[in-house]
Amino acid sequence: MNIDSVYILNNSNGSDTLVVGNSFSTSITSIDLSGTGTKNVVVSYPNPFIKEVNIQFFSNFYERAKIALYALDGKRLSEWNSFINAGENKFRLKSGEQGVLLLSVLSKNIQYHSTLICLEESGRSEIIQISNSSGNADKLLKSEELNNPFVFSFGDSLSFLAYSGIIASEPIMDKPAGDKSYSFVFDVSAYLPVADFTANVTTINEGEEISFSDLSTNSPSTWNWDFGDGSTSDLQNPTHIYNASGTYTVTLIVSNEFGADAITKSEYIQVLEEPNPVLSVIPVVLAFDTTSTQKILEITNSGTGTLNWSASETLEWLTVSPSTGTTTTETDTITVTVNRSGLTTGDYSGVITISSNGGNTAVDVSMNVKEETPELETPKEPGWDN
Repeated sequence: MNIDSVYILNNSNGSDTLVVGNSFSTSITSIDLSGTGTKNVVVSYPNPFIKEVNIQFFSNFYERAKIALYALDGKRLSEWNSFINAGENKFRLKSGEQGVLLLSVLSKNIQYHSTLICLEESGRSEIIQISNSSGNADKLLKSEELNNPFVFSFGDSLSFLAYSGIIASEPIMDKPAGDKSYSFVFDVSAYLPVADFTANVTTINEGEEISFSDLSTNSPSTWNWDFGDGSTSDLQNPTHIYNASGTYTVTLIVSNEFGADAITKSEYIQVLEEPNPVLSVIPVVLAFDTTSTQKILEITNSGTGTLNWSASETLEWLTVSPSTGTTTTETDTITVTVNRSGLTTGDYSGVITISSNGGNTAVDVSMNVKEETPELETPKEPGWDN
């Protein structure tokens, strides 16, 4: 991890300093403030601070000024923009983020910059004006509230606390007697990525597409997917097509600057064989005699998936019911009805067409209409009159 700054506390005399970067010398006598402008003019107490800190500075002018608090990455946490008085100005500052912070006080006539350390964040960041009072700048700068300049003598006990962004290291205590290197330990467990994902569907047919969504936390920056069929992806939210039936295990590995994490979901995706319905019709010939009026057709699916079928005919003397249906493994029946009314004597024939997504079948239909035999008049016995 990159070390942005190191806070040094002399346990022997109470003086402290903040060094930007990771290289420092025991000859440092004051905090090295960032930015340009006057140094050691903004008084902060306490520093480091927990949740809030008091700041004060002196101005020779009554004028509008802007006070802003920034994180090391440049993110502005809070801003105050109004008039300051000539003299001493006091403010209370709360930080919604912990770590090394940068404070600036800017106006037409002043440019003050200071570096702060927040050990525990407040609920939100804000800058509150406490008072404005006239006074003397020299008196303020000699105030007992000023941080003590860092002073070191050989034999003093020092505490070191390193910062990488907002992450603080474990403290190190030592009595340095010369040049020395320190290895800081950072607990980054709270910042490690935690891998997780989901899919829009988990059961599909061959050749269909699945969309995977990354649900990992702690801001991963890289993704490595293994879809279980030999295919991979480095996209955050990929799509994938499975072309063969089976059950597949999916793995996602995510990483960020602090480490990596992986999650495997076993037998997560089930891919079914592509549906292949097959139409079967029994019988394929319907022969009506001279008296029958109804017969039955049976529709079955001898394949896989769902069979969607429809029956059509153009015969005025014939009807089918129902004319449409669906089936997977069950048997559907069609009732075929003929109507001989008004037909002349003779033979009639036609075709019922069964169409489906599993093929088509033609059913031949025949029917006979016989000649009607007139009723014979019963002979009368002799001697009867009409």
